[in-house]
Amino acid sequence: MHGAFQRGAKVSGWALDRFLSSLYWLLKDSPARREDFIEATGTTVMPLKFCNHRWVENVVVCERGISLLPAVVKYVAAVTAKEYPDPGTKSYSTVCQEIKDPLLPAKLAAFLSIAKLLQPFLDSFQTDAPMIPFLHSELVKMMKSIMERFIKADIPSNTRNAHSIDVSADKNLSTYAKVDVGFSAQKILKEVQAE
Repeated sequence: MHGAFQRGAKVSGWALDRFLSSLYWLLKDSPARREDFIEATGTTVMPLKFCNHRWVENVVVCERGISLLPAVVKYVAAVTAKEYPDPGTKSYSTVCQEIKDPLLPAKLAAFLSIAKLLQPFLDSFQTDAPMIPFLHSELVKMMKSIMERFIKADIPSNTRNAHSIDVSADKNLSTYAKVDVGFSAQKILKEVQAE
Protein backbone atom coordinates (compact mmCIF):
# COMPACT_ATOMS: atom_id res chain seq x y z
CA MET A 1 0.00 0.00 0.00
CA HIS A 2 2.78 2.42 0.93
CA GLY A 3 4.66 1.62 -2.27
CA ALA A 4 1.59 2.09 -4.46
CA PHE A 5 0.85 5.44 -2.86
CA GLN A 6 4.49 6.46 -3.23
CA ARG A 7 4.44 5.51 -6.92
CA GLY A 8 1.28 7.53 -7.53
CA ALA A 9 2.71 10.54 -5.71
CA LYS A 10 6.00 10.35 -7.63
CA VAL A 11 4.21 10.01 -10.99
CA SER A 12 2.34 13.26 -10.28
CA GLY A 13 5.69 15.07 -10.43
CA TRP A 14 4.73 17.29 -7.50
CA ALA A 15 7.77 16.38 -5.33
CA LEU A 16 5.81 16.86 -2.11
CA ASP A 17 8.06 14.37 -0.37
CA ARG A 18 11.05 16.57 -1.17
CA PHE A 19 9.26 19.66 0.13
CA LEU A 20 8.08 18.04 3.38
CA SER A 21 11.50 16.46 4.02
CA SER A 22 13.29 19.75 3.33
CA LEU A 23 10.92 21.60 5.62
CA TYR A 24 11.81 19.22 8.45
CA TRP A 25 15.58 19.30 7.85
CA LEU A 26 15.61 23.08 7.49
CA LEU A 27 14.80 23.46 11.18
CA LYS A 28 15.94 20.12 12.61
CA ASP A 29 19.55 20.51 13.73
CA SER A 30 19.93 24.26 13.96
CA PRO A 31 18.83 25.87 17.24
CA ALA A 32 19.72 29.33 15.88
CA ARG A 33 17.58 28.81 12.79
CA ARG A 34 14.72 27.53 14.94
CA GLU A 35 15.00 30.62 17.09
CA ASP A 36 14.90 32.83 13.98
CA PHE A 37 11.86 30.92 12.71
CA ILE A 38 10.02 31.30 16.02
CA GLU A 39 10.88 35.00 16.21
CA ALA A 40 9.87 35.69 12.60
CA THR A 41 6.62 33.71 12.67
CA GLY A 42 5.47 33.68 16.28
CA THR A 43 4.88 29.92 16.20
CA THR A 44 6.70 27.28 18.20
CA VAL A 45 5.21 24.42 16.17
CA MET A 46 7.86 22.65 14.09
CA PRO A 47 7.58 20.40 11.02
CA LEU A 48 7.49 16.64 11.44
CA LYS A 49 9.81 14.14 9.76
CA PHE A 50 8.63 12.70 6.44
CA CYS A 51 8.90 8.91 6.31
CA ASN A 52 10.14 7.74 2.89
CA HIS A 53 9.16 4.10 3.27
CA ARG A 54 5.74 4.30 5.00
CA TRP A 55 4.10 6.94 2.86
CA VAL A 56 0.51 6.58 4.04
CA GLU A 57 1.63 7.30 7.59
CA ASN A 58 2.72 10.79 6.52
CA VAL A 59 -0.81 12.10 7.07
CA VAL A 60 0.23 14.01 10.21
CA VAL A 61 3.39 15.25 8.48
CA CYS A 62 1.33 16.67 5.63
CA GLU A 63 -1.24 18.19 8.01
CA ARG A 64 1.57 19.89 9.91
CA GLY A 65 3.12 21.09 6.64
CA ILE A 66 -0.19 22.61 5.54
CA SER A 67 -0.68 24.35 8.88
CA LEU A 68 2.90 25.70 8.82
CA LEU A 69 2.81 26.94 5.22
CA PRO A 70 1.87 30.58 6.06
CA ALA A 71 4.61 30.67 8.73
CA VAL A 72 7.17 29.25 6.29
CA VAL A 73 6.25 31.89 3.70
CA LYS A 74 6.64 34.57 6.38
CA TYR A 75 10.05 33.18 7.44
CA VAL A 76 11.34 33.01 3.86
CA ALA A 77 10.16 36.60 3.28
CA ALA A 78 12.03 37.71 6.42
CA VAL A 79 15.21 35.94 5.28
CA THR A 80 14.86 37.45 1.80
CA ALA A 81 14.48 40.91 3.43
CA LYS A 82 17.78 40.18 5.25
CA GLU A 83 16.14 40.33 8.68
CA TYR A 84 17.62 36.90 9.40
CA PRO A 85 20.69 35.11 8.00
CA ASP A 86 20.25 33.03 4.85
CA PRO A 87 20.65 29.36 5.82
CA GLY A 88 22.31 28.63 2.48
CA THR A 89 21.35 24.95 2.65
CA LYS A 90 19.84 22.64 0.06
CA SER A 91 16.75 22.20 2.24
CA TYR A 92 16.24 25.98 2.37
CA SER A 93 16.59 26.37 -1.41
CA THR A 94 14.10 23.50 -1.93
CA VAL A 95 11.59 25.12 0.44
CA CYS A 96 12.06 28.50 -1.28
CA GLN A 97 11.54 26.95 -4.69
CA GLU A 98 8.44 24.98 -3.69
CA ILE A 99 6.61 27.79 -1.87
CA LYS A 100 6.70 29.85 -5.07
CA ASP A 101 4.19 27.40 -6.53
CA PRO A 102 0.71 28.93 -5.99
CA LEU A 103 -0.78 25.43 -6.18
CA LEU A 104 1.38 23.98 -3.37
CA PRO A 105 -1.43 24.18 -0.76
CA ALA A 106 -3.83 22.44 -3.18
CA LYS A 107 -1.25 19.76 -3.97
CA LEU A 108 -0.66 19.11 -0.28
CA ALA A 109 -4.43 18.94 0.31
CA ALA A 110 -4.87 16.44 -2.56
CA PHE A 111 -1.99 14.32 -1.21
CA LEU A 112 -3.60 14.40 2.23
CA SER A 113 -7.01 13.49 0.84
CA ILE A 114 -5.71 10.34 -0.86
CA ALA A 115 -3.58 9.36 2.15
CA LYS A 116 -6.59 9.70 4.45
CA LEU A 117 -8.53 7.43 2.11
CA LEU A 118 -5.87 4.73 2.38
CA GLN A 119 -5.09 5.05 6.08
CA PRO A 120 -8.22 3.28 7.48
CA PHE A 121 -7.44 0.24 5.33
CA LEU A 122 -3.95 0.00 6.80
CA ASP A 123 -5.21 0.63 10.33
CA SER A 124 -7.69 -2.25 9.96
CA PHE A 125 -5.33 -4.79 8.42
CA GLN A 126 -2.08 -4.12 10.29
CA THR A 127 -3.05 -6.40 13.13
CA ASP A 128 -2.46 -9.90 14.44
CA ALA A 129 -6.19 -10.65 14.27
CA PRO A 130 -7.35 -12.97 11.45
CA MET A 131 -8.49 -10.35 8.91
CA ILE A 132 -7.92 -12.28 5.65
CA PRO A 133 -11.63 -13.07 5.14
CA PHE A 134 -12.35 -9.33 4.93
CA LEU A 135 -9.35 -8.38 2.79
CA HIS A 136 -10.93 -8.80 -0.65
CA SER A 137 -14.09 -6.81 -0.03
CA GLU A 138 -12.25 -3.97 1.73
CA LEU A 139 -9.56 -3.84 -0.94
CA VAL A 140 -12.14 -3.67 -3.73
CA LYS A 141 -14.10 -0.97 -1.89
CA MET A 142 -10.96 1.11 -1.34
CA MET A 143 -9.77 0.61 -4.92
CA LYS A 144 -13.15 1.67 -6.33
CA SER A 145 -13.24 4.78 -4.15
CA ILE A 146 -9.81 5.81 -5.46
CA MET A 147 -10.71 4.97 -9.05
CA GLU A 148 -13.90 7.06 -8.81
CA ARG A 149 -11.68 10.10 -8.34
CA PHE A 150 -9.87 9.66 -11.66
CA ILE A 151 -12.02 7.40 -13.85
CA LYS A 152 -15.23 8.50 -15.62
CA ALA A 153 -18.16 8.15 -13.25
CA ASP A 154 -20.08 5.48 -15.17
CA ILE A 155 -17.17 3.06 -15.66
CA PRO A 156 -16.51 1.75 -12.09
CA SER A 157 -20.22 1.35 -11.37
CA ASN A 158 -20.85 -0.55 -14.64
CA THR A 159 -17.83 -2.81 -14.28
CA ARG A 160 -18.09 -5.89 -12.10
CA ASN A 161 -14.34 -6.36 -11.68
CA ALA A 162 -12.58 -3.12 -10.78
CA HIS A 163 -9.19 -4.63 -11.61
CA SER A 164 -10.25 -5.11 -15.25
CA ILE A 165 -10.58 -1.36 -15.87
CA ASP A 166 -7.76 -0.07 -18.06
CA VAL A 167 -6.62 3.00 -16.13
CA SER A 168 -4.09 3.93 -18.79
CA ALA A 169 -6.71 4.29 -21.54
CA ASP A 170 -7.65 7.93 -22.14
CA LYS A 171 -11.24 6.93 -22.91
CA ASN A 172 -11.67 5.77 -19.29
CA LEU A 173 -10.08 8.78 -17.60
CA SER A 174 -12.01 11.81 -16.37
CA THR A 175 -11.15 15.22 -17.77
CA TYR A 176 -8.90 17.35 -15.58
CA ALA A 177 -11.85 19.48 -14.50
CA LYS A 178 -13.72 16.42 -13.22
CA VAL A 179 -10.89 14.74 -11.29
CA ASP A 180 -11.79 14.64 -7.59
CA VAL A 181 -8.78 16.03 -5.71
CA GLY A 182 -10.67 16.32 -2.43
CA PHE A 183 -12.80 19.03 -0.86
CA SER A 184 -9.96 21.07 0.64
CA ALA A 185 -7.91 21.02 -2.56
CA GLN A 186 -10.94 22.08 -4.63
CA LYS A 187 -11.61 24.96 -2.25
CA ILE A 188 -7.98 26.11 -2.51
CA LEU A 189 -8.10 25.83 -6.32
CA LYS A 190 -11.19 28.04 -6.45
CA GLU A 191 -9.43 30.64 -4.27
CA VAL A 192 -6.36 30.56 -6.55
CA GLN A 193 -8.54 30.95 -9.66
CA ALA A 194 -10.36 33.91 -8.09
CA GLU A 195 -7.05 35.79 -7.58
